[in-house]
Amino acid sequence: MRSFCIGLIGFFIASNGFSQINADSLGTVLKKEKTDTATLARYMEQLDKLSTDNMAAGLVLGDWIAEHAVARQAHILYAKSQLAIAVFYHYTNDFSTATKYYVEVQTFAQKHGLDELYIHAINNLANIYYQNSQFEKAEEMYLKVIEGCKKLDIKVGIAASYGSLGTLYFSASVNDSSKKRKGIAYMMMSSEVSTGIPDTVQLIRSYSGISNMYCGLGMYDSAMYWVLRSGDLIKARQNNDEGYPYHYYHKGTALLGKKEYKAAIESFLTGLPYTKKYSTPLWESSHYQGLSKAYTATGDYKKALEYGEKHFKIEDSVLNAENFAKAADIQNKYEREKKDKELLQKDLQLKTASERRTRLTFLLISSLVVLALLGIFAALLLKNIRARKKAYHQLEEKSIKIQEQAVELSKQARLIAKFQSQMNPHFVFNALHNIQGLVISAENKKATSQIQSLAQLMRKTFANAEKDDIPLEEEINYLQKYIEFERSAFDNKLEFDVQTEGEMENVLIPPMMIQPFVENAIKHAELKKIENPYIKVLIEIENNLLSISIRDNGIGLQKEKMAPDMLSHSMSVIKTRIQLLFQEKSKPVDENIFTVKTVPDVATGTMVKFYLPLNYTY
Repeated sequence: MRSFCIGLIGFFIASNGFSQINADSLGTVLKKEKTDTATLARYMEQLDKLSTDNMAAGLVLGDWIAEHAVARQAHILYAKSQLAIAVFYHYTNDFSTATKYYVEVQTFAQKHGLDELYIHAINNLANIYYQNSQFEKAEEMYLKVIEGCKKLDIKVGIAASYGSLGTLYFSASVNDSSKKRKGIAYMMMSSEVSTGIPDTVQLIRSYSGISNMYCGLGMYDSAMYWVLRSGDLIKARQNNDEGYPYHYYHKGTALLGKKEYKAAIESFLTGLPYTKKYSTPLWESSHYQGLSKAYTATGDYKKALEYGEKHFKIEDSVLNAENFAKAADIQNKYEREKKDKELLQKDLQLKTASERRTRLTFLLISSLVVLALLGIFAALLLKNIRARKKAYHQLEEKSIKIQEQAVELSKQARLIAKFQSQMNPHFVFNALHNIQGLVISAENKKATSQIQSLAQLMRKTFANAEKDDIPLEEEINYLQKYIEFERSAFDNKLEFDVQTEGEMENVLIPPMMIQPFVENAIKHAELKKIENPYIKVLIEIENNLLSISIRDNGIGLQKEKMAPDMLSHSMSVIKTRIQLLFQEKSKPVDENIFTVKTVPDVATGTMVKFYLPLNYTY
């Protein structure tokens, strides 16, 4: 059964007919198939050969490979299958779904060190941005592709990306001649790199691209030189004429510019069968457009209209007002020519002036009706096109936003873990330093008591280290134990008070969120020199946020007595952690979510106040 199914797919591909493979039947066969790595690899080879005509079967096969590749940790096969699925959606202009799969491949490949597949995904994303006229993002990604290909010495990738950049600069330049020259320069660079590659496919594309750009500049003789060079390369490729769709189009465009209309028509007609052979609808549409222009130039408006309609039928999804105006102009010329011939024939047949007036009146009314209908059709068509474009842009923006949010959330998670892991060792270091002082002072009994208290605190600290949130009551108990540990240095004179206002029973809070501020008050406010030292914590709910303030009556933050870098870094880390907590909950970040006031802004000591997103256990 295994060999039969693989052979079946291979037969359809080899037949060059791209016959439809029944997706349901394929799924039934795959359920009985082996799932070892070698079998998955063979099926992957067949999947890469499937065209969009067999998209339904391709999606079934791609999902099956991906599912079993994950189970066997076959990372390369998984990434390749997802990439193949993305290409199916890309080639059928479902850019939103294609983008989702490309981002999945990009993330997975980067995680597992699959550099070539990572570059491939970025390149295809750049193509989508380019097709959507988001030139700056496309340029940024093409440059990344070039950088990655240079590191891996992938010459064909470097050449292709140079060509993509050249096309981008040339297309986006409008009337900027310097950018047009930059586009040609990059396409020349593409041809230079391609010259050293045994397979001439990329060199053919580079030559065709140069020809197209010279056509855009009106330099048709130069365009013909390069397109003929690409044609010679295609002829030299035995039994491989895949380059002819764009070769004959560029050749016809150059001949059209040289006003050799018959030769241009011949070139476009020669290229059309190849566009259908290789299922390239956009190139087919371009050939129809070229034929429409050529027949218009020769005065054959009937054929111009015929090919123009074929062009617009394929280009329906990207039709705009300018294109429609051109189609209407061709149709008007054709109608005028037809009308003149009819009037001439009828004039010869009419015997009286009254009959001529009657027929002319009839023709006038008919023309007005036709024009009115055409106007209504044009308005409805343009309205539908705008609605479809708007929906596409909304889907594209949503997909890109999801990608950016996923990246940002990943960064935030790593930062939060980093900050939390830095705070716990900082507290332990200070505690051990205090105990060391007791040992040096020969206060062994007191040191033993402190070690026991520290052990309890460390157990609690380690227990909470991997948690995102803990109950508020548990955090308060932790603070009480910490104060008991620190009071030995104050001869138990330090007053510590925690007050809560409002319903706090089910409130959650990130661990080690309040303790650093309490520790700063003890270490830096010189409370030992104060007659009645105190630290007061107030926890309440304000504007649906958890408000926490810590006050002491020490000497305030004395920056000249502390290392400035240490102070600013400490505050920056805490403030950043709070900001990330808000961003993680998708809540707006106000500039007052974290404030520190010290002498002389307050009468005595220091007051720290900050807000956290309100979070409950339910």
